[in-house]
Amino acid sequence: MVQLPSWLPAPEQVAIPLAVLLSLVLVRRLDGPSGRWGQRLRSRFLLGVPWGTLVSIAGVLAVYLFVQQGWNHWRNPVTLPFSSWSYLYPTGWLLAPFSHTGPGHLVGNLTTTLAVAPLAEYFFGHFPSKRGENPFFSRTSNPWIRAFVIFPAGVALVGLATSVFAWGPIIGFSGVAFAFVGFALVRYPLMTVVAVSAQGAIRTAYRAMRDPVIQGSASRSFGDPWWFGIAVQGHALGLLLGILLGVAVLYRRRERVGALRLWTGTVVLGMSMTLWALWWYRGESTYVLYRGLGVVFVVALAALTTVAATADRRPSSATCPASRSACWRCCSRWRSWSAWRSRSTSPRSGTPAYPATARRSKSGATT
Repeated sequence: MVQLPSWLPAPEQVAIPLAVLLSLVLVRRLDGPSGRWGQRLRSRFLLGVPWGTLVSIAGVLAVYLFVQQGWNHWRNPVTLPFSSWSYLYPTGWLLAPFSHTGPGHLVGNLTTTLAVAPLAEYFFGHFPSKRGENPFFSRTSNPWIRAFVIFPAGVALVGLATSVFAWGPIIGFSGVAFAFVGFALVRYPLMTVVAVSAQGAIRTAYRAMRDPVIQGSASRSFGDPWWFGIAVQGHALGLLLGILLGVAVLYRRRERVGALRLWTGTVVLGMSMTLWALWWYRGESTYVLYRGLGVVFVVALAALTTVAATADRRPSSATCPASRSACWRCCSRWRSWSAWRSRSTSPRSGTPAYPATARRSKSGATT
């Protein structure tokens, strides 16, 4: 068998990106977007690129490479000093949400971010939501500031919140990744489900590029159950923070999403992302998984999310012209009915229905 030089990529490593590129060219040829894809992206993103997502990914990767010394020790970074385990240790709770225990942990969170964060940033938008508003009128509406400052700053604040308010020691960007999911979910439920599914495809393609061929053999092994170590508290907190921020944006923009789509998307995501894996310790080496309670938790969360995002937000009658006109019609009908009632109950003889006092007609003359 011919041995290729070590510096040359394997045939599979060349075939994978080539197959993806050819498939995308074929899809574009069949769909014939005629610039619609780029126009839609440029309507929400500066130059059509989710810059905030790229800046956030670069920041997390920089922490792993340079702060945790992953550049020199890729598979064994420094982790213990960067875990959030006490409020009296600020280094931990400041850097824990952006640190990782190893390359597998890092790749898992970054692939989720790469798949879902652009959709969340699309919902956030780099341009003002109101038509005719000058994007450079203020700093908060400037697309450059929204893309490179506001969105990454929001990511950092959410990460700190997951570190400060989660119970127990945590480390990892997964809380922020779940916040991306929750934020995009309230506006694009079904697209978020697709994006989370795409995360698995991205991770598989990355692993195939890194190790095109692997070998395995049957062996007996002992270890902890698969649910041990899942930071459900950080995941749930991140998802709730994302949902709350997304609902706030919906209220501000007076947008609304279908209740059935939102409920379905929340349930599917909660089940597929193992948000139901509620567990706790029992003894020294026993871990209990409360699967039934976890399913109830996911369904209840879906119901609460649907109610919060689809609640009636119509303005009051004092500010809505349609409501004012409806009230005016009701009052007019009430006056007409009252006048008819008065005429129908008046005496039929020549005796006037009112006291013998002067009365005024509509024209103002005394009768």
